[in-house]
Formats: sequence, structure tokens, C-alpha cells
Amino acid sequence: MEKNGKWEIVYGKKTLAKGQLNDFYSAIWHEIKLKFRGNCVEAFIDGTAMSKQTNKLGTGYVILASSYNGNMFDNLEVGP
Repeated sequence: MEKNGKWEIVYGKKTLAKGQLNDFYSAIWHEIKLKFRGNCVEAFIDGTAMSKQTNKLGTGYVILASSYNGNMFDNLEVGP
């Protein structure tokens, strides 16, 4: 998620999905949700479905990464 509303889902070096939110306001908190079930990856921003992709995924690890710019995370939840 970038401050201009561009978003991208990357697994390894492969881009699974990307897009642009119109009228995105970066000065407020937003909810970003990723669901992984089997080989399906779903992405939501502020409750709106952005993407549903199928990909051969590994299991057992969770990684949270961001750019070198200032980013803030709150209420991070990882569950089964």
C-alpha cells in the first residue's frame, strides 16, 4: 500500500495482484486484510474485496514487510 493509493501483493518475486484506489486519503488509518486458505489469496482494503488469486503457497511462516518509508501498524492479528 502506497500513500497515493497504489497497492500490490507480492509472493516471492512474483506480483500476484496490483491496483490503484481512487480518492485514497493516506492521512487516516486503513484496514488491510489478507486471507490465505489453501492456495487462495484474498485481499481487502477497508472491507472492500480488491483481489482473489490462486497461487501455490508455502505454509508455516508469516512475514510482515514494508518500504523504508515511515509506516505504522496497529492491531496486527495472525490466526488460523
